Amino acid sequence: MRYNTKNPLGTDGSSDPRDLYDNAGNLDLLSNSKTLISVPDRLGLSRTTLHGYDLKFKNALEALGLYPVPGSFESGGVITNINQVLQRTTPPEGFFSWGGEIPPGGKVVPAGSTVAGTGGEGVTAWTNRNDATFRAALALLGSNVLIAGLPAADIRYASFNDRLGIIAARMQAGEDVAIACYGDSTVEGINTTPLVRNPTSPVGSADQNLNAPNAWPAKLQSILREIYNNSNIKTYNAGYANQRMDNGWAVANYDAAVINNPFYGVPDVTIVAFGLNDIAISGSQIADHVTQTRILLRKIIDDGTVPVLATTDAEAQNGQFGNTRDHKEARRELDSAKKSLAIEFGIPLIDFGQLLKDWIQNNTDGYVWTTEQDDNLHFSNDGHAYKAQCATKLFFNDFVEFNGGQQSINSWSSQTAYVGDSASFFKLSNNAQGGNVVYASGAPALTDMMTLWVWSSVPNAHLIYLGTDNEFYSAGTYTIPPKISVKEFFNGSVLSKNIISAGGSLPTSGINYRRSDEPFIHSKLKYGLNKVTYVSGDAATLFYAGFKIVESEMVLPGNVLAGVGRFAKSFVVADGHSIKNIPAKSDLSNTAGCFDGEKVSISFDVSIATRSAGVFLLRGQGFTGLEAAVTNNQQTAIMLLRSITNNRLELYRVTYSSATNPSSSLIGVSADGTWATPRKEGRFEIEKVAGVQRLTVYDAWAGGNAILTADLTGTSTARWAGLVGGFYYNGTAPSQVDTTMEIHNMVINR
Repeated sequence: MRYNTKNPLGTDGSSDPRDLYDNAGNLDLLSNSKTLISVPDRLGLSRTTLHGYDLKFKNALEALGLYPVPGSFESGGVITNINQVLQRTTPPEGFFSWGGEIPPGGKVVPAGSTVAGTGGEGVTAWTNRNDATFRAALALLGSNVLIAGLPAADIRYASFNDRLGIIAARMQAGEDVAIACYGDSTVEGINTTPLVRNPTSPVGSADQNLNAPNAWPAKLQSILREIYNNSNIKTYNAGYANQRMDNGWAVANYDAAVINNPFYGVPDVTIVAFGLNDIAISGSQIADHVTQTRILLRKIIDDGTVPVLATTDAEAQNGQFGNTRDHKEARRELDSAKKSLAIEFGIPLIDFGQLLKDWIQNNTDGYVWTTEQDDNLHFSNDGHAYKAQCATKLFFNDFVEFNGGQQSINSWSSQTAYVGDSASFFKLSNNAQGGNVVYASGAPALTDMMTLWVWSSVPNAHLIYLGTDNEFYSAGTYTIPPKISVKEFFNGSVLSKNIISAGGSLPTSGINYRRSDEPFIHSKLKYGLNKVTYVSGDAATLFYAGFKIVESEMVLPGNVLAGVGRFAKSFVVADGHSIKNIPAKSDLSNTAGCFDGEKVSISFDVSIATRSAGVFLLRGQGFTGLEAAVTNNQQTAIMLLRSITNNRLELYRVTYSSATNPSSSLIGVSADGTWATPRKEGRFEIEKVAGVQRLTVYDAWAGGNAILTADLTGTSTARWAGLVGGFYYNGTAPSQVDTTMEIHNMVINR
């Protein structure tokens, strides 16, 4: 029986004899019960018994892939596989696993044995799991017990995925981080150029990154250093051609190749990538490969390093045609086993095999099997560059992941790593993006204002810069304009395009403010990793927006009516001012715009039979006309209008800031008689020439003569980019009549 007084503990504990009686009974159960997992203490709290801890520990061992067998070194036992451990209850105490050869019938340990007397300790002998594994097990149990002065949840024994997050944080903080890449020729860099082979006499006597600068370990180091701006990040290329896991070479040489290599040391992470040589031997080596991989993973874990498994590279060799290596054996045997081992140990896995196949089979960048793997086994520089990009995803979690469709990235998103603060925003509720970053003065010159790391897993991703009407600063205030740069990581090339200044004044709150709706099409992104940067110019004032990525073929010439069909609209006088637009396409294929040095050409075939009616050539994404009367929401368009009186073309800059009446400014007119009949073919072009915005209309679909030319500067400039196609009708014009207008054909030539 228990008294269960529930007396408070106090500062010196209870002195009530009844509590002493209860404590004695509870302690007896906690220490000696062989059936109870927990017992309540005198205050009613559940306490785990030693038997309960023993069961939890054994369960945790099993969760780590270790299984205690019946018996002990003192009473005798048998080990039949490398996942089993045998307990020793006298010094050196612990649970020991056997890493050596296991004969038929198992590794027999007679009663009264010692560790030293049954093979000793070592990688291919007994390994005491009582320290690192016990700590790891306690960490799995969530224990806060202190062992040897260290908490069981010491960072070395946190979950491996959690530890990768901490390692990434250390990279961001500028700390030293080392990543070992341990494997065969697919790590060393065979088939990359330039290449000096990794010496094997002795193993671990070179910095292979210097010998194979285009192998994926060196490329991974370069990318991570650039992402984190941290030159303290190091990768170790410990790749050795012709070497294997199944025969024990990988286990036996790990210390020499990595830890004791004078150029390397104990890494924070080790990526293990063996396998293609294992399957070069006839028959199946799967059992030996798995056994040796388990031994190596445990060794890496015991060193305090995070292990990562990598599947074998995709390869074209096929055993049916006499090759010793067979891609089916690699994918369906070794890679399947590696995935199971990753689950068993709770460690990350890089599926290089699948990633490389997806890249080769889906990219439209010109990378094909016959050139990227010309020996049917080893990838060349481009394949290694892509592997490095894939490995980067283990250590960085702020990618813009693009998997198709559309994706917008605001200028102040953490993914842009923007320069600025909340006080530098235009924050107006009617802005489609919510606001934009602005420097009214003191803008950082020639600075990366936004940097996006974009991962594209679709072959036709295009980058759109969402500019603004009257973007950034006044004419004459700069010598170097801002630019958008895209870097790819196959050969490191950078494509930069200067943003065209509108030449107007910097927008101020409530005046001349527009949405981020001038879509400048920059370029197609590579399949894989891309770095997008907005670099400021050298002016003191700056106003910048965000980006959009769209999945689009962006074929040229681009048919504006594709997917739309016949675009004809009827209007009546009672409509007043009316707008009918070709809807924005989800892939923005009816978008046109130009960076500095580019020209946009739009060919048109339209029918307009009445006065004060026209067709939109470029318009804002929010340009619908019938909007609330909000000055800050001025939406603009470039319109080609037919003048019935003079049978001529008139080009206008149109602004809508109220629901009933647009304002317009005449850009230029053609000679009388140039639009004599309702149906008209022609071509509109826009470009920057000698510092001015030049707009030209030609009298033919292609070629022909210029019938209207206008050069605009300063605040008179029109849009540089926008959506293409739509009608304007003014029902309030004198003598106006009901009519039908039609766009027969309209094509964009970017």
